[in-house]
Amino acid sequence: MKYGQLRFLLTKSAPGIDPDLLEAWMDGRYLEILDRLQWERLHVDGTLLSVAPYETGTVAVTAASTAVTGTGTTWTAAMSGRRFRVTARSEYYTFTRTGNTTGTLDRAYEGDTDTAAGYMIFANVYALPSDCRILETVRSLDPAGELKRFSRGELNACYPARPSTGDPGLWAPCMDDTSDPPKMQVELYPIPDAAKGYLITYVAEKTALSAGTTSASLLPWLRPAALIAGVQADIRDHQEDYAGAQAAEKRFETLVAGMALTDARRRGPTRIKLAPRFTRHWRQGRGQSTGRFVL
Repeated sequence: MKYGQLRFLLTKSAPGIDPDLLEAWMDGRYLEILDRLQWERLHVDGTLLSVAPYETGTVAVTAASTAVTGTGTTWTAAMSGRRFRVTARSEYYTFTRTGNTTGTLDRAYEGDTDTAAGYMIFANVYALPSDCRILETVRSLDPAGELKRFSRGELNACYPARPSTGDPGLWAPCMDDTSDPPKMQVELYPIPDAAKGYLITYVAEKTALSAGTTSASLLPWLRPAALIAGVQADIRDHQEDYAGAQAAEKRFETLVAGMALTDARRRGPTRIKLAPRFTRHWRQGRGQSTGRFVL
């Protein structure tokens, strides 16, 4: 069924309803259905590219000052917002480039004055695609393997100063960045020491139904009756027909539950792995266990 056909049916079933309200209700119910069902097309594969640290030249830093001056450096605008660390010191700062050889730190330098210090400008936090809603996995191809997920709190507790560089083995989701609209971010640790691609899988943000044209098709697995019932519940509620709204809402819930059941059958059994603390006792006198079972 096309979007225009569905809107036409709803308009005929409730004459006199403001078309803007109708479209808003259609969008809301459509996104509600997508939230409840794990539609595979919303699980997107993408690529994240890390950047190598910049360590060319030396820097002059002054105790209690935010100014940084480089010698033999060519700092670029892309380096603003990255981290800055003086060699042999543990703390790091947020760097802002003001010129090829000049920059500032986000707070006063905590070390001693040094006119020719080694340093590193690095990136450990990366913006994700603009449509990323939930990051699911980060994978490396060289060496091959899936990076382990940490919360930001766990990463801060285990590695507060982020002392190491190398091939990242961990990732943690971060808050939105300062762009408009904001993007989700991810932190990699150890700090990447080379420019390298990582494969990511994420749940994409949904596109509102009315964002397309009237000829746009509904998703093939979506039951039009469910969307109609949900919008009818909103219409009845707007008209203060609360009994009718309750009946339509019940039908909406039933139809969405039916779609969820169909989706579960299509997916089949799911193999899961239990944490070692739940399976450690299985190995006593029974050989090595995989610690897995199928639901």
